[in-house]
Amino acid sequence: MKNKYLSLSLSILLYVLASIGMFYFFYYFFTDVIVNSGQDIDVTFPVLILLILPIYVFFLYHFSLAIDNKLKLYKRLIIHCSILIFLSIYIIVHLILTIYFVYQGFAINQQFTNFFPLDYIIYALLILLIFSALLTYSVLKFKKIRKDNNLEENNIIKPSIKLNLPKKGKLPYLILIIVYLLFAMYFFMQGLLGIFLIDYTMMMNLLGSLVVLILCFAPTILIFIYYFGYLRMKEEKKNKFYLISLISTSSSFILLLILYIVQLSINKMFVIESLQAFFPLDFAASLNIGPLILFLLMALPTSIAATVYLLRFLKKKK
Repeated sequence: MKNKYLSLSLSILLYVLASIGMFYFFYYFFTDVIVNSGQDIDVTFPVLILLILPIYVFFLYHFSLAIDNKLKLYKRLIIHCSILIFLSIYIIVHLILTIYFVYQGFAINQQFTNFFPLDYIIYALLILLIFSALLTYSVLKFKKIRKDNNLEENNIIKPSIKLNLPKKGKLPYLILIIVYLLFAMYFFMQGLLGIFLIDYTMMMNLLGSLVVLILCFAPTILIFIYYFGYLRMKEEKKNKFYLISLISTSSSFILLLILYIVQLSINKMFVIESLQAFFPLDFAASLNIGPLILFLLMALPTSIAATVYLLRFLKKKK
């Protein structure tokens, strides 16, 4: 039970950190690389690399959970910890050189944050220390297990979760899951910030703004329902949980869609008027693409789940 709650807590922590990384990676990439044509790429590049690291760690942790062999687990950890250490050292060196050659020796320039680049050097140093310790531990455990050659001890770890990946087309399906997770992370952080960014004074647009805010959290909620609910549930309870979750999510989607249509009937330009901070691309181009992406992120898994349930039902009838 303790391991279950520890795994849940660590997953949530890594998801939040990965969401922060994903959001600001897109933000800095869009503003400093695309809009400014990469004029400050020598400073922006190590920042982008650092923001990718929590996303990297999130996927590393969850893919490692599916390994049922200690030797394979520690071997994978050795490889990935080495990569993370190398990237951390690169970021630290790059930013120190930036201080001396770009910022004329000033450790705080405030280009990205109030304490940049000093705070990013500290973040990279912390990552370096954590994964240096994990690398050392993994190397020692790897050597011990290989030396003892104890097959029973080597296979103690059991997969805590198993994704139901199809036998054919496994890689495209896995890529689709990763892409969905990246979108979910971005909008999760956007939703957290959006609580404070919504223009609550424009009452005419408030309904649509709240719908969009809920939609920002919807992909994350769907992931947690599947990952921490369905996949970890006992087999005899899975069908009932699946049906209840499907009815709940489908009903929520239809309700949010109706409310959104009502808001559009009141004011078609509410996104541009009240949600500029949510969707900078929409604001710049006078479009409403952002909410459409959010509805798709909720509609796709819900429709897939409904199709799977229907096929299972028809199969049982036969």
